[in-house]
Amino acid sequence: LHKPTETTIKINAIKNTIKDADEPDPITDKPIGTSFAALGLPETVCINAVDDAWRWIDVAWDASSYDAQSPDWQTITGTLVLGEDDGGIFQQPEPAVTAKIRVKLIAPPTVTTQTLPSGTVGTAYSQRLSAQGTTPITWSIDSGDLPADLSLNEDTGEISGTPTAVGTATFTVKATNSVGNDKKELSITITNAPAAEHTVTVTNDGNGTASASHAKAVAGTEITLTATPNTGYHFKEWQVMSGGVTIKDDKFLMPNGNVEVKACLLYTSPS
Repeated sequence: LHKPTETTIKINAIKNTIKDADEPDPITDKPIGTSFAALGLPETVCINAVDDAWRWIDVAWDASSYDAQSPDWQTITGTLVLGEDDGGIFQQPEPAVTAKIRVKLIAPPTVTTQTLPSGTVGTAYSQRLSAQGTTPITWSIDSGDLPADLSLNEDTGEISGTPTAVGTATFTVKATNSVGNDKKELSITITNAPAAEHTVTVTNDGNGTASASHAKAVAGTEITLTATPNTGYHFKEWQVMSGGVTIKDDKFLMPNGNVEVKACLLYTSPS
């Protein structure tokens, strides 16, 4: 009789090398200040091997790569955790493949507009409110009213229109996004347009000088005229060339239009 011989054969399986890991969808719905644990990071990621094999495996995310106060895009990295079964099939290359996920925290709005400029009745008005924070931001009037015939665009924050009434309107604007809102009390003062100024033109016949107290003036302003004849000449009178004013004691009231007057300076005959 012959005793059977036992033979042990070792088979070295060739492990599949990991090529990359799929990046999960970014996290964009969490507010500033969200803790690392509250981000809701996925527990697994899908890895891809060089021969196109794939598998879902655990991932250990690195909390040190996360900033809970940053409103900017940030990338959290993670270490692929190859379990007993995974490690028998897949192997890491050098350098090792890591998992990545992008995060953008939502910053609540803060209204940055401090004051709004005044407006004028009958003149188009346009001013855009501003706020810091994650967009989109919508705008509304929380209390009070805008000046008559002005309106607020809820998408752009633009206050626009043509004012029709004099006065100061005080109101509170509210900026809102998906995680919060901010309010700011503001006011707009509407005034009448300044009265139009008209010109005063003074001429003479070349025998001296003539001038007016105002080169321009609004209607109702008292204008004083002055004439200084050259030697050998004397002042005779003022002639109204245009404007239809009445001159008395070298004065007239400015009409609602331009005025031109002429100083008549005559030669004085020797006695």
